[in-house]
Amino acid sequence: MKNLEDSVISEDFPLTDAIKAEVQSKIEYIEQHTNKAFPINVYLSKEGKNFVVKFRAHVGKKDIEVSHEDEDFYVSLNKAKQHFMKRINDQKEREVAKRTHK
Repeated sequence: MKNLEDSVISEDFPLTDAIKAEVQSKIEYIEQHTNKAFPINVYLSKEGKNFVVKFRAHVGKKDIEVSHEDEDFYVSLNKAKQHFMKRINDQKEREVAKRTHK
């Protein structure tokens, strides 16, 4: 379910329905696999031939931001989502480890 605080911002190229749907599917994937309780911001831009996708969120007490750049928008989006998921999971594991070591 889409969190109303989630946002998608596109600079340098139009945010088409296909792109919106693909980004939304990545946000939904993250929600399903992280029990999401935080807003996700997605920034899309183009630098030369490359598409840049950035995911940003405040998770626990940390700001997590990842980006990926590729000539193929969908490759960039998928790689950024994968890296974002890894960073979120790493952060959650560190928080659990801190709680269990007290």
